[in-house]
Amino acid sequence: MRLFSKKRIQYAPFGILFATISILLTLFLFKTDIFGSFFKALEYKSLDMMFKTRGPILPNPNLIIVKIDERELIDFNYPIPHNITAQAIYYMTEAGAKAIGIDLFLNKQSDENLNNLLVYTAEHSNVFLAVGPYRPSGISDDELDFYIDSLVHYKVKHWGVPIQPELKQYFHRSVTFAGKSFDELVEASAGIGHVAILPDPFDGVQRRVPLFIEYAGRVYPSLGLVLALEYLGIDYRKVNIVKKRNEIIFDFDGFKIPTSLKSELFINYAGPDTIFRQVSLYKVIEAGVKGDHEFLSQFKNAIVIIGPTARSLGDLGPNPFSEKSPNIFIHANVFNTIVSQNFIRPVSWRVQIFIMIVLTMIVGLSGFVTKFRNSLILTISILIGYFAFSFLSFTQFLRWFYNAEPMLGILICYISSVSFLTFRENKQKQQIRSMFEKYVDASVVDKLIENPELMALGGEERELTILFSDIQGFTTMSEKLTPHELVTLLNELLDELSIIIFKNKGTIDKYIGDAIMAFWGAPIPDENHAYNACVTALEMQEKLKELREKWKKLKRPEIKMRIGINTGKVIVGNMGSKIKFNYTVVGDDVNLASRLEGANKEYGTNIMIGESTYKKVKDKFICRELDLLVVKGKTEPVRVYELIAPVNDTLPDEMKKFLEIYHDGLELYRSMEWDKAIDRFTKALEIYPNDFTCKLYIQRCLYFKESSPPPNWTGVFVMQTK
Repeated sequence: MRLFSKKRIQYAPFGILFATISILLTLFLFKTDIFGSFFKALEYKSLDMMFKTRGPILPNPNLIIVKIDERELIDFNYPIPHNITAQAIYYMTEAGAKAIGIDLFLNKQSDENLNNLLVYTAEHSNVFLAVGPYRPSGISDDELDFYIDSLVHYKVKHWGVPIQPELKQYFHRSVTFAGKSFDELVEASAGIGHVAILPDPFDGVQRRVPLFIEYAGRVYPSLGLVLALEYLGIDYRKVNIVKKRNEIIFDFDGFKIPTSLKSELFINYAGPDTIFRQVSLYKVIEAGVKGDHEFLSQFKNAIVIIGPTARSLGDLGPNPFSEKSPNIFIHANVFNTIVSQNFIRPVSWRVQIFIMIVLTMIVGLSGFVTKFRNSLILTISILIGYFAFSFLSFTQFLRWFYNAEPMLGILICYISSVSFLTFRENKQKQQIRSMFEKYVDASVVDKLIENPELMALGGEERELTILFSDIQGFTTMSEKLTPHELVTLLNELLDELSIIIFKNKGTIDKYIGDAIMAFWGAPIPDENHAYNACVTALEMQEKLKELREKWKKLKRPEIKMRIGINTGKVIVGNMGSKIKFNYTVVGDDVNLASRLEGANKEYGTNIMIGESTYKKVKDKFICRELDLLVVKGKTEPVRVYELIAPVNDTLPDEMKKFLEIYHDGLELYRSMEWDKAIDRFTKALEIYPNDFTCKLYIQRCLYFKESSPPPNWTGVFVMQTK
């Protein structure tokens, strides 16, 4: 199967044009507010689909979620009493927990065991508390410093990492920590971690988290980050922030974490929430009270996150695996992403644009230089192949190639190209049908519509066979009939003859009164154009014979028809003015066919063919050589023949004898043996007394006996009339 058509290569610029427009339109749509949000939501949904298609991956086994679910709300009430939190910290730490993150804001309570919470938190130095950043809406970065809560900053600044002012632009910024535990507990803790999340504005799904939040010139780590680095034994304060072209790299003495240019970490979700190890706070307290060391042993070297999972508390949000997931699992997935170093890194926009350009150009070109079926297969293959490539890149290399943007560009290009081509094709079909339905058979029109490249609408040189037919004595006949009778008879004749022409793959050029001009070999190429033209001529004469019998009964005049056929190279195509044009042929060989039709009068024949036609059909038809003829307006002689019958027809013996004698006479005539030639032509007339050609040659022989031809005579006859 040839993918590209040589004739269609000329349309390649249209493919490039449509691809370019599609690319620009796609980029524009992604930049607009209305369409951009929709398509970006699709982009992120494709990321979610890749998460789900990839399936779950086992999280770090040392991470344990201690959940506050409906059981705790019933048994302990909410907020959870501080003595319960203190006991949990104590039991898990004594069991060997490496770090405990508390995803709660613990306010002061009139609790007699408040002191235990402070003591256990301070003594074990492994408790990290959540803080909630806050930034007023509608405040620009330049104005933000005027809203800084200096009091809160003073209490937490020792947990922050100072940065250069020029780096502030690469962070989400806060004016205070509106959500935090009471000051004494914060002071007693091992550190703080912010719990800010970034629901995507397009669909609200939580796919990213700020690795650090900037507050009053310092940056503060997320809860998931601070727990992950504590697990790895890395001090988050010893960080080097490196700005690259498309990302920010946080380098912790060789341990590098890539983020977006706003320090956002794409969360590599391990799977549904159930994939993480989970125990209830009630079970921890129960095991501690009962001294169940086997249960508590699971906390040895563990990283623990305590937080609410009860749906009634409302601390929920959508993620790629769930519509309503407790937000504590965001911190768990951040922890797992960092510890496993399975960082999702979006491919740079330059690479994305390059890919979209290449793929869209391929689709655009294929639409214009290949057939529809090939273009459709190629487009589907590109879409499937690109998605497979992006999926493998994501699952195997954690490189995120966007799907929606390039696929949208491809689809816009394909749909617009197909729409344009369909419109153009339908218009072309209408043009072809209106142009040819009166000239050729309906099956030929259908073939031209299917293969329009077969036409030579602009004009080209082809070898064709041309036929001219004319009614003998039409003027005399028209005088014997009323106008209505004449038109009726003429229409009936032309209808029947046209059917024969169409049946034999001919094209009717025009009707000229009672005459027909037709040709073979265009618009659809026909290797047997000469043969089909000759078959048509014989069938036309046979049909006229049938009609004569019919008209004889109606007392209509007897009609005879002369036909001239010639083969040669001519110009074929649309010719005329901008106002009106026809699909026609022009050239010397067209004129010769017309002259041969008229030359029949000279020889008393019905079908005369030129030598070029004879050479192509001599093995398929019985022909009689008539003369070496110079038609009027020409100087070069052409050998002409009478078309008699197909070779497979059974000729009467007298016809065979007649032709043999006739050709002997013709040779003697050209040898200037006049008496012998007269004798042979006379013998031929004994078989067919009415043969006009034999009588013509007898007259010529008698003439040349009296007036010898010139010394350079070659047997050529020069016609003086058309």
